[in-house]
Amino acid sequence: MRLGSHVGIGGGFDKTIAQARALGCECIQIFAGNPRSFRVGPYDADAWRAFRLARSEAGISPAVIHTS
Repeated sequence: MRLGSHVGIGGGFDKTIAQARALGCECIQIFAGNPRSFRVGPYDADAWRAFRLARSEAGISPAVIHTS
């Protein structure tokens, strides 16, 4: 069994892995956008590349993304 947490995307998707590592997570779950407004903004391709690289290096898997 892998243990993780729901981590915030407020600082950007690429920052979620640092949050997860600080919490000792092995997996994460994030919202695709603001769960209170039901709006999803445009995605930054560079931030997603940084997210994928950091997640791979940290061994955090799975990463689950969901909508509101």
